[in-house]
Amino acid sequence: MRGIAEAVISKNWVEYGIHSWNDLMRQTFGTVNSEYGIYLGEQGLIRAINELQAFYRKYHRRPVAKSKGMNSIIQVIQRKYWVSFGITSWSGLLSRVFEDENN
Repeated sequence: MRGIAEAVISKNWVEYGIHSWNDLMRQTFGTVNSEYGIYLGEQGLIRAINELQAFYRKYHRRPVAKSKGMNSIIQVIQRKYWVSFGITSWSGLLSRVFEDENN
């Protein structure tokens, strides 16, 4: 299993659509995560923005990468799914979401 995990982490199978362990499991066994793809594409970005804004309203502060519930958003950024929208980092996403604030 270690060799398989290393191949996934090293992005050796990206050309086959395998960006993560869940991608491999999904291609092998079908759906493994009932919420797969919730952050993909423009609708996924909008969902993430709404979640970040909701976090801000609830806690009166910007979320940090280690805040509860942010891990999935971080993974989407790391896998470069939002590069076409100009999002390449966590700070870039926060800048876009909170651009009109002076915090």
